[in-house]
Amino acid sequence: AYVYMKLTWDEDTYGSGAPTTTFLVKGKKVPAIGGVESNNDSASLTYSSNPALCIYDYLTNSLYGKAIPKDLLDTTTFTNAKNYCNETVNKTAADSTQVTRYETNGYIDTEQSILDNLEELLTSCRAGLVTGDTYKLIVDEPVTVSSVTINDDNIIGSIQYLQANKKTLLNSMRVTFPDEATDFNYQENVTVVSNATLQNSSNDNIVLKRDMELPHTTNKEMVERIATEEINQSRQSGIVEVEVDASLIDLTVGDVVKFTNSTIGQTNKTYRILQTIVKPDHRIALNMREYDTNVYWENNQTIITSNKDDTDH
Repeated sequence: AYVYMKLTWDEDTYGSGAPTTTFLVKGKKVPAIGGVESNNDSASLTYSSNPALCIYDYLTNSLYGKAIPKDLLDTTTFTNAKNYCNETVNKTAADSTQVTRYETNGYIDTEQSILDNLEELLTSCRAGLVTGDTYKLIVDEPVTVSSVTINDDNIIGSIQYLQANKKTLLNSMRVTFPDEATDFNYQENVTVVSNATLQNSSNDNIVLKRDMELPHTTNKEMVERIATEEINQSRQSGIVEVEVDASLIDLTVGDVVKFTNSTIGQTNKTYRILQTIVKPDHRIALNMREYDTNVYWENNQTIITSNKDDTDH
């Protein structure tokens, strides 16, 4: 992107020198998912602030991106992410005005590594990129619970349960972002999302805060919705690591399954799979995090104050 300007000298107008000129840039056009290569000068390219489309463009672009062949990207997951980002939600807990769930409005610094730029893009939609035989874009969203139950019938070996602690458990987030309402002044645009109940005397008057940067999110209410979900996820952050037999080979990252084990006192507790590793002896190692539909804005627009459901611990 570039601009050419011609200023005709006028002593009264430019007595102190040429003016400082700034521009509000809407952004480049991007391809449809599964469409033409993103650096192709084609009429099919359109402008979009949808995070999934921008991530797809960056991964496939051969000029400034990763130049991944488009047939190596799982278009189903990218399309699902695009649709989820495009959905409308309540603007705030007190304002039911419908607004787009996620948008990305930032710039890509090509002097940064591709991985760093991807991580920044992914913050705008609470998503992750999963690599295997294809690249999958997985957004953290409420999903239908699988019919699979992990229990003593398919568990092989030991179970490791990692409970939340002060490093993972949050009751406050301080977010820095380029606020569109104040000329995108990145360093000075800060918002704090917190919950007083979780910081009162019954909770030891402890502030459990994390700093977060959202460099591609420019709307304050969108920032606060993302921060609320991040805090809520931290309130449900127990991790189970377990090995299962080959009958569960079809499980994949993002699936939500039920987990039952009498030793740690859980019956049909829901977990989202974060990682799968197929071992040489055909065992499958699963890393799973607690799943709760109340984490997500469409189901709950407040911060979860009861850290655990006592019926499943």
